[in-house]
Amino acid sequence: MPPVNIRTLYALPNDKPKQLASHAIMLCDNFSSYLALINDKEIIQIQTLEHNSSDSHNFSEDDFNSFSSVLQEFTNFTVLYNAPKDTLIPTQSFDKSLAEKYIKFNFQSIDNETVLFDDIKNLDIVQVYTIKNPFLQFFNAKYPHCIIRNRKSALIEQVYQHAAQNEHVYINTNNNSFDCIVIREKKLIFANTFTFNTAQNYIFYLMHTLKTLALNPETIQLYLSGSIESDSAIYNYIYKYVRHIQFIEKPEHIAYKSDDLPFHYFYNLLIL
Repeated sequence: MPPVNIRTLYALPNDKPKQLASHAIMLCDNFSSYLALINDKEIIQIQTLEHNSSDSHNFSEDDFNSFSSVLQEFTNFTVLYNAPKDTLIPTQSFDKSLAEKYIKFNFQSIDNETVLFDDIKNLDIVQVYTIKNPFLQFFNAKYPHCIIRNRKSALIEQVYQHAAQNEHVYINTNNNSFDCIVIREKKLIFANTFTFNTAQNYIFYLMHTLKTLALNPETIQLYLSGSIESDSAIYNYIYKYVRHIQFIEKPEHIAYKSDDLPFHYFYNLLIL
Protein backbone atom coordinates (compact mmCIF):
# COMPACT_ATOMS: atom_id res chain seq x y z
CA MET A 1 0.00 0.00 0.00
CA PRO A 2 1.45 3.43 -0.90
CA PRO A 3 2.25 5.75 2.05
CA VAL A 4 -0.12 8.45 0.83
CA ASN A 5 -3.04 8.96 -1.53
CA ILE A 6 -3.22 12.19 -3.53
CA ARG A 7 -6.44 13.44 -5.09
CA THR A 8 -7.36 16.61 -6.95
CA LEU A 9 -10.47 18.01 -5.30
CA TYR A 10 -10.87 21.13 -7.41
CA ALA A 11 -9.32 22.60 -10.54
CA LEU A 12 -10.21 25.53 -12.72
CA PRO A 13 -12.18 24.57 -15.84
CA ASN A 14 -10.69 24.80 -19.33
CA ASP A 15 -7.37 23.31 -18.20
CA LYS A 16 -5.86 26.62 -17.17
CA PRO A 17 -2.15 26.20 -16.39
CA LYS A 18 -0.76 26.14 -12.85
CA GLN A 19 1.41 29.11 -13.84
CA LEU A 20 -1.62 31.29 -13.18
CA ALA A 21 -1.06 30.78 -9.45
CA SER A 22 1.13 33.16 -7.47
CA HIS A 23 0.98 31.45 -4.07
CA ALA A 24 0.93 27.89 -2.78
CA ILE A 25 -0.64 27.09 0.59
CA MET A 26 -0.46 23.77 2.39
CA LEU A 27 -2.66 22.99 5.39
CA CYS A 28 -1.30 20.08 7.40
CA ASP A 29 -3.94 18.38 9.51
CA ASN A 30 -3.79 15.28 11.69
CA PHE A 31 -4.11 12.59 9.01
CA SER A 32 -4.21 14.58 5.79
CA SER A 33 -2.78 17.62 4.09
CA TYR A 34 -4.30 20.00 1.59
CA LEU A 35 -2.53 22.04 -1.06
CA ALA A 36 -4.09 25.07 -2.72
CA LEU A 37 -2.70 27.06 -5.63
CA ILE A 38 -4.12 30.56 -5.70
CA ASN A 39 -3.62 34.12 -6.83
CA ASP A 40 -5.32 37.31 -5.71
CA LYS A 41 -8.33 36.72 -7.97
CA GLU A 42 -8.98 33.00 -8.23
CA ILE A 43 -8.43 29.58 -6.74
CA ILE A 44 -6.54 27.52 -9.30
CA GLN A 45 -6.43 24.07 -7.75
CA ILE A 46 -6.97 22.18 -4.48
CA GLN A 47 -5.40 18.78 -3.83
CA THR A 48 -5.43 16.51 -0.80
CA LEU A 49 -2.69 14.24 0.46
CA GLU A 50 -4.08 11.57 2.78
CA HIS A 51 -1.73 9.66 5.06
CA ASN A 52 -2.14 5.93 5.53
CA SER A 53 0.33 5.98 8.42
CA SER A 54 -1.05 6.36 11.95
CA ASP A 55 1.84 8.76 12.69
CA SER A 56 0.69 11.95 11.00
CA HIS A 57 4.01 13.72 11.66
CA ASN A 58 6.31 11.03 10.23
CA PHE A 59 6.84 12.95 7.00
CA SER A 60 9.32 11.87 4.38
CA GLU A 61 10.40 13.15 1.01
CA ASP A 62 8.55 10.29 -0.68
CA ASP A 63 5.28 11.46 0.89
CA PHE A 64 5.47 14.81 -0.84
CA ASN A 65 7.06 13.84 -4.15
CA SER A 66 3.80 14.43 -5.99
CA PHE A 67 3.72 17.99 -4.66
CA SER A 68 7.43 18.70 -5.06
CA SER A 69 7.45 19.54 -8.76
CA VAL A 70 4.72 22.10 -8.13
CA LEU A 71 6.02 23.59 -4.89
CA GLN A 72 9.56 24.13 -6.17
CA GLU A 73 8.12 26.66 -8.64
CA PHE A 74 6.82 28.94 -5.88
CA THR A 75 8.75 31.51 -3.90
CA ASN A 76 5.47 32.32 -2.12
CA PHE A 77 4.73 29.09 -0.24
CA THR A 78 2.96 28.98 3.13
CA VAL A 79 2.54 25.95 5.36
CA LEU A 80 -0.34 26.16 7.85
CA TYR A 81 0.43 23.71 10.64
CA ASN A 82 -2.25 22.22 12.90
CA ALA A 83 -0.33 22.56 16.15
CA PRO A 84 -1.56 20.35 19.00
CA LYS A 85 -0.06 22.69 21.60
CA ASP A 86 -0.62 26.43 21.40
CA THR A 87 -1.49 29.42 23.53
CA LEU A 88 -2.23 33.11 22.97
CA ILE A 89 -0.20 35.84 24.70
CA PRO A 90 -0.87 39.62 24.56
CA THR A 91 1.92 41.31 22.59
CA GLN A 92 2.73 43.69 25.45
CA SER A 93 3.31 40.72 27.77
CA PHE A 94 5.15 38.50 25.30
CA ASP A 95 8.84 37.75 25.77
CA LYS A 96 10.27 35.45 23.10
CA SER A 97 12.89 34.16 25.52
CA LEU A 98 10.01 32.75 27.59
CA ALA A 99 8.17 31.09 24.67
CA GLU A 100 9.03 27.57 25.81
CA LYS A 101 7.86 28.36 29.36
CA TYR A 102 4.46 29.55 28.04
CA ILE A 103 3.94 26.14 26.45
CA LYS A 104 5.18 24.17 29.46
CA PHE A 105 2.89 26.15 31.76
CA ASN A 106 -0.14 24.96 29.77
CA PHE A 107 1.02 21.54 28.55
CA GLN A 108 3.74 20.44 31.02
CA SER A 109 6.04 18.78 28.46
CA ILE A 110 7.61 19.32 25.06
CA ASP A 111 8.34 16.06 23.24
CA ASN A 112 10.64 16.22 20.20
CA GLU A 113 9.15 19.61 19.32
CA THR A 114 10.32 23.14 18.61
CA VAL A 115 8.50 26.20 19.95
CA LEU A 116 7.55 28.82 17.37
CA PHE A 117 5.37 31.92 17.51
CA ASP A 118 3.27 34.04 15.13
CA ASP A 119 2.36 37.70 15.41
CA ILE A 120 -1.38 37.98 14.72
CA LYS A 121 -2.02 41.04 12.58
CA ASN A 122 -4.08 43.94 13.93
CA LEU A 123 -4.88 42.27 17.26
CA ASP A 124 -1.70 42.76 19.35
CA ILE A 125 -1.62 39.05 20.13
CA VAL A 126 1.10 36.42 19.71
CA GLN A 127 0.29 32.74 19.05
CA VAL A 128 2.90 30.49 20.69
CA TYR A 129 2.92 26.85 19.56
CA THR A 130 4.97 23.71 19.07
CA ILE A 131 5.83 21.93 15.86
CA LYS A 132 7.13 18.37 15.57
CA ASN A 133 10.86 18.38 14.77
CA PRO A 134 10.68 15.88 11.85
CA PHE A 135 8.09 18.09 10.16
CA LEU A 136 10.09 21.31 10.73
CA GLN A 137 13.35 19.73 9.57
CA PHE A 138 11.74 18.30 6.44
CA PHE A 139 10.27 21.60 5.24
CA ASN A 140 13.30 23.70 6.20
CA ALA A 141 15.52 21.36 4.19
CA LYS A 142 13.20 20.79 1.22
CA TYR A 143 11.59 24.23 0.96
CA PRO A 144 13.81 26.73 2.81
CA HIS A 145 11.84 29.63 1.36
CA CYS A 146 8.51 28.52 2.81
CA ILE A 147 6.68 30.34 5.62
CA ILE A 148 5.43 28.12 8.45
CA ARG A 149 2.52 29.38 10.55
CA ASN A 150 0.01 27.97 13.00
CA ARG A 151 -3.23 27.42 11.06
CA LYS A 152 -5.20 29.08 13.89
CA SER A 153 -3.13 32.25 13.55
CA ALA A 154 -4.27 32.47 9.94
CA LEU A 155 -7.85 31.62 10.91
CA ILE A 156 -8.03 34.36 13.55
CA GLU A 157 -6.69 36.90 11.04
CA GLN A 158 -9.28 35.84 8.47
CA VAL A 159 -12.08 36.09 10.99
CA TYR A 160 -10.91 39.54 12.07
CA GLN A 161 -10.98 40.79 8.48
CA HIS A 162 -14.49 39.41 8.02
CA ALA A 163 -15.93 40.70 11.29
CA ALA A 164 -17.87 43.96 11.48
CA GLN A 165 -18.19 46.10 14.60
CA ASN A 166 -20.92 43.88 16.00
CA GLU A 167 -20.39 40.76 18.07
CA HIS A 168 -19.89 37.62 15.98
CA VAL A 169 -19.10 33.97 16.67
CA TYR A 170 -17.09 31.93 14.17
CA ILE A 171 -17.06 28.14 14.22
CA ASN A 172 -14.58 26.24 12.06
CA THR A 173 -15.22 22.48 12.10
CA ASN A 174 -12.46 19.92 11.57
CA ASN A 175 -12.66 16.11 11.54
CA ASN A 176 -12.94 15.65 15.30
CA SER A 177 -12.55 19.17 16.66
CA PHE A 178 -13.85 22.67 16.12
CA ASP A 179 -12.44 26.15 16.60
CA CYS A 180 -14.61 28.75 18.31
CA ILE A 181 -13.61 32.40 17.84
CA VAL A 182 -15.51 35.40 19.18
CA ILE A 183 -14.93 38.92 17.88
CA ARG A 184 -16.50 41.94 19.57
CA GLU A 185 -15.96 45.50 18.31
CA LYS A 186 -12.97 44.31 16.27
CA LYS A 187 -11.32 42.76 19.32
CA LEU A 188 -10.62 39.09 19.98
CA ILE A 189 -12.72 38.02 22.97
CA PHE A 190 -12.29 34.25 22.82
CA ALA A 191 -10.44 31.62 20.79
CA ASN A 192 -10.30 27.93 21.64
CA THR A 193 -10.36 24.50 20.02
CA PHE A 194 -12.63 21.76 21.35
CA THR A 195 -12.28 18.05 20.65
CA PHE A 196 -15.54 16.14 20.22
CA ASN A 197 -16.68 12.56 19.58
CA THR A 198 -20.38 13.10 18.90
CA ALA A 199 -22.72 15.84 17.74
CA GLN A 200 -23.99 16.01 21.32
CA ASN A 201 -20.46 16.74 22.56
CA TYR A 202 -20.13 19.44 19.94
CA ILE A 203 -23.31 21.32 20.82
CA PHE A 204 -22.61 21.00 24.58
CA TYR A 205 -19.22 22.73 24.20
CA LEU A 206 -20.67 25.39 21.92
CA MET A 207 -23.64 26.25 24.12
CA HIS A 208 -21.51 26.17 27.27
CA THR A 209 -19.14 28.65 25.64
CA LEU A 210 -21.97 30.98 24.65
CA LYS A 211 -23.34 30.83 28.20
CA THR A 212 -19.94 31.46 29.79
CA LEU A 213 -19.38 34.50 27.56
CA ALA A 214 -22.94 35.76 28.16
CA LEU A 215 -23.77 35.51 24.46
CA ASN A 216 -27.45 35.25 23.66
CA PRO A 217 -28.14 32.42 21.15
CA GLU A 218 -31.30 34.27 20.11
CA THR A 219 -29.42 37.36 18.93
CA ILE A 220 -25.80 36.41 18.25
CA GLN A 221 -24.65 36.02 14.63
CA LEU A 222 -22.81 32.72 14.13
CA TYR A 223 -20.75 31.90 11.03
CA LEU A 224 -19.82 28.35 10.03
CA SER A 225 -16.85 27.05 8.06
CA GLY A 226 -14.90 23.83 7.62
CA SER A 227 -16.19 20.25 7.44
CA ILE A 228 -19.88 20.85 8.09
CA GLU A 229 -22.93 20.47 5.87
CA SER A 230 -26.51 21.66 6.20
CA ASP A 231 -27.85 18.09 6.42
CA SER A 232 -25.46 16.97 9.17
CA ALA A 233 -26.42 16.18 12.76
CA ILE A 234 -24.08 18.91 14.01
CA TYR A 235 -25.69 21.57 11.82
CA ASN A 236 -29.16 20.46 12.93
CA TYR A 237 -28.20 20.87 16.58
CA ILE A 238 -26.75 24.33 15.96
CA TYR A 239 -29.84 25.30 13.99
CA LYS A 240 -32.03 24.12 16.86
CA TYR A 241 -30.31 26.20 19.53
CA VAL A 242 -28.88 29.25 17.71
CA ARG A 243 -31.22 31.51 15.77
CA HIS A 244 -28.88 33.35 13.38
CA ILE A 245 -26.45 31.04 11.60
CA GLN A 246 -24.93 31.03 8.11
CA PHE A 247 -22.01 29.55 6.23
CA ILE A 248 -19.08 31.87 5.65
CA GLU A 249 -19.30 33.32 2.15
CA LYS A 250 -16.66 33.61 -0.53
CA PRO A 251 -15.20 37.09 -1.05
CA GLU A 252 -16.76 38.62 -4.16
CA HIS A 253 -13.41 39.30 -5.85
CA ILE A 254 -12.32 35.62 -5.71
CA ALA A 255 -13.30 33.22 -8.50
CA TYR A 256 -14.31 29.80 -7.20
CA LYS A 257 -17.27 27.67 -8.23
CA SER A 258 -17.93 24.09 -7.25
CA ASP A 259 -21.25 22.38 -6.68
CA ASP A 260 -19.59 19.55 -4.76
CA LEU A 261 -17.16 21.51 -2.57
CA PRO A 262 -18.55 24.73 -1.10
CA PHE A 263 -16.09 27.52 -0.36
CA HIS A 264 -16.61 27.25 3.40
CA TYR A 265 -15.02 23.76 3.38
CA PHE A 266 -11.60 25.30 2.76
CA TYR A 267 -11.93 28.62 4.54
CA ASN A 268 -8.91 27.97 6.80
CA LEU A 269 -6.80 26.90 3.82
CA LEU A 270 -7.56 29.80 1.52
CA ILE A 271 -5.79 32.69 3.22
CA LEU A 272 -6.74 35.25 0.60
